[in-house]
Amino acid sequence: MKKIWMLSLFIFISLKSFSQDFEKISCETKLVSGGKEATVIVFKNETKQDLMYYWIDFEGKSQFFGKIPAQSQIEQSTYVQQYWLITDLNQNCMGKYGSLKAGKVMIPIEKTKSSSPYLTYNTSVQTSEQLSYAAAAPQIVGYYQNNQLYFAWKDFESEKVKISAYNKKGNQFEKKWLKDVPDGLDILAGFTSDGDNLYCMTAIKEDMSRDKNTLSYRTNIMNLIKLNGQGEKIWTKDLNTPELTQEPIFSPTKAGTADLVFGNGNIVLIYAKNTLPDKNGIRHQTASYVLMNAENGESNKENNSSISWRHSFDQRLLFDGKDFVIMDLGDAGWYMPAGGIALSKIVVNGKNITIPKNKEGIYAYARQSETAGNQNYSFISMGDIANGKSGYAMLFTSEKTNNNQMRQGWQQPILEPRNVGFVHVVKDFDKVKDGFLKSQYESRANEGNTYINYQKSSIDLINITENIVDTRKSNPKAEKGGKTFNRPDKPNLQFKEASVAWLTNYASGQNFISAERPKLIRLSENEYLAIWEEWIVQLEANKQPKPSYKSTQAAVVDEYGNVLVPNKTITTRLNPNGADKLFLLDGKAAWLTGENNQWILNTLDKNLNLEVFKLDF
Repeated sequence: MKKIWMLSLFIFISLKSFSQDFEKISCETKLVSGGKEATVIVFKNETKQDLMYYWIDFEGKSQFFGKIPAQSQIEQSTYVQQYWLITDLNQNCMGKYGSLKAGKVMIPIEKTKSSSPYLTYNTSVQTSEQLSYAAAAPQIVGYYQNNQLYFAWKDFESEKVKISAYNKKGNQFEKKWLKDVPDGLDILAGFTSDGDNLYCMTAIKEDMSRDKNTLSYRTNIMNLIKLNGQGEKIWTKDLNTPELTQEPIFSPTKAGTADLVFGNGNIVLIYAKNTLPDKNGIRHQTASYVLMNAENGESNKENNSSISWRHSFDQRLLFDGKDFVIMDLGDAGWYMPAGGIALSKIVVNGKNITIPKNKEGIYAYARQSETAGNQNYSFISMGDIANGKSGYAMLFTSEKTNNNQMRQGWQQPILEPRNVGFVHVVKDFDKVKDGFLKSQYESRANEGNTYINYQKSSIDLINITENIVDTRKSNPKAEKGGKTFNRPDKPNLQFKEASVAWLTNYASGQNFISAERPKLIRLSENEYLAIWEEWIVQLEANKQPKPSYKSTQAAVVDEYGNVLVPNKTITTRLNPNGADKLFLLDGKAAWLTGENNQWILNTLDKNLNLEVFKLDF
């Protein structure tokens, strides 16, 4: 009995000693740092989400210091009586901490136990997408059918992907049910419906970019789950199998996004990922797509492929009533003349399915891309593509100027304003063939969108002609296009720009307005709603640009970008590119945002009248 008592006393003293190494203080407590003995805090992130940490300075203000990746730890030099704030990526407070002794102190950060039911995605605190080369992964994806609103989202409290369902009654939305996605993985990757059933794609959260040894297929990396209208599972499909992918899936949506769409009995999904290591042990980034039968989840491997040879940092899908259109944003890499937005088409003719043979796709917009460093930046934000009577409407934001100079994206992510661009793409763009060299002795064999030089393993020319983009056909205000530009570091690589209808004309300066988060949806046969955010950018010599939100703008245009209703300010926010897609709700554009632990449903009609609904958990 005495030995047991001694052991219990030892455990009690040990626990008390450990608990006195640091203090955790409530989020509401106001603190000011002091400073005594030097110490090192080891923040151990035991959650499945990335966290941020801030130093609380001598005036009580929070100074951002860095991120703590999920399931990892970082060391931070500090002093006793200096305090640190820990938040999630949406700036929800996880606690305030301080060391109580010199030396090295371990502070475990556990999953928060908030008084609110869930920690939701916070739209307004997301950083400017102009500072990043890749779009955001899906966060809040909604769908409306049969007077019922569904949306999929990640709950950071339970660390589960969930689906919320609401009934529309009059002008209100009444909560119907909230359920975890069965067989769901760490993150949301896509969500859609066939009119009766729901399809939710989830993925593991991992970064395999530096891993050289994992080469095989693994289970529970990416799943597609089919559910009925009550959220009950019909089937789960493991997407990371030899039957569905030509190579295993690594780091899904890590440097890019994903999308999912239903059409004519089929499901097409697309996602960013890492490749297998090359001969030097380096993994690259790309995107892949899968077409499967929506009834049973079956697929033929021949219908699935990679989307490009170069990087693909954002992806969209469209079902046009017959075929599936793939839209992706790529950089220039080491062998392309420019970065830009390329389109591909999966043609469905009964049971006969034709997949794109050209992995690069057909370019509808191109511009000078990063030509130094990692060559990742395209200086473009891809919006959406929408079906039209004569073709497809496409929206994006981009810098207008193509300066013939070397540029390092990490050091110079913003040099001038991004403006809102609109192009019209012909219906049969996929019929345009590539130009190529039959041999090293022959010139270009035929007119095409891209000219492949097999001898040099490069694309010599991106050639955007009127048989691909015909914006000026019915929009005389659109820029003519056709100017030729050379890549600064490789002058032999050229591109011809597209005909673009610019919906904005923001001017350069030390402080200027720039556009981001563009979104597009078709409201009626010839009415398209275009929405974007204005950000004020401050440029200072030898310093990182400082973008800050200014306003949200909306306009209505026709299929060729002619303005029907001029843009005006609407008092709401948009999610970053890739985080969601606009959807139709009773003829209006709709989207969901997160705000102060509250879901907000936004709807906008063709007269730019905004309605906002708060949705209960």
